Order: sequence, then structure tokens, then C-alpha cells
Amino acid sequence: MADKDYSNHDTQYEIAKRSLKLHGLPTQLEQAIEEMAELTVAIQNLKRGRGDLRSVLEEAVDVAIVLGSIYHQNPDYFEEFMAHKFQRLEMRLDEMEKAEMRLDESFKGRVVG
Repeated sequence: MADKDYSNHDTQYEIAKRSLKLHGLPTQLEQAIEEMAELTVAIQNLKRGRGDLRSVLEEAVDVAIVLGSIYHQNPDYFEEFMAHKFQRLEMRLDEMEKAEMRLDESFKGRVVG
């Protein structure tokens, strides 16, 4: 085990698959709820000046790990949903960038002051 590279995505993939197989989806869903709640608390603490980014990142990793195992319940659907969400995000970003360029153009040549 000490020879494994745990930063390798293939290693992570195999461990996440094993976790889903061993624990089952209902348990992984419960774990996801718990990990997301801990992430929420870490984010709130950071916003309030009582936490740090390291804590947020650590909790985000816990969420990513459990979501990785849930992914293996049906990777094809997950990938399909992921592609759709990224497509929507890109469309929104394109719209925002166009609006920003129009705003920039409307101020071209004007002197502020």
C-alpha cells in the first residue's frame, strides 16, 4: 500500500469504486450530507473570520471524495449531467462577457472625473 500514489486519479477512482461497493449508495448519500454540512460550516466560519481557507479546502476534499464514490453508481449519467451543466455555465459566461464588453464600449471615449 505504501507504494501507491494517492494523488493519481486512477488510484482515487479505484478507491472510490471500492467505497461505493463496500458501503452501498444509501450510506454514501448519508456521508455526503454529513460532509457537505461540514463544508458549509467551514465556509461560514471563513466568512465570519473564525476559520481559514485550509479548513474549507479540507472539507471540500471530503465532499469530493464521497461524491466520487456516488459517481460510480452511474458514471454515464453523471458525465452526461456534468457536460450539460458545463455547457450551461459556458453559455452564461459568454452572455456575461458580451454584456461586459457592451458596457465597456458604452464608456469608450468618455472622460470620468
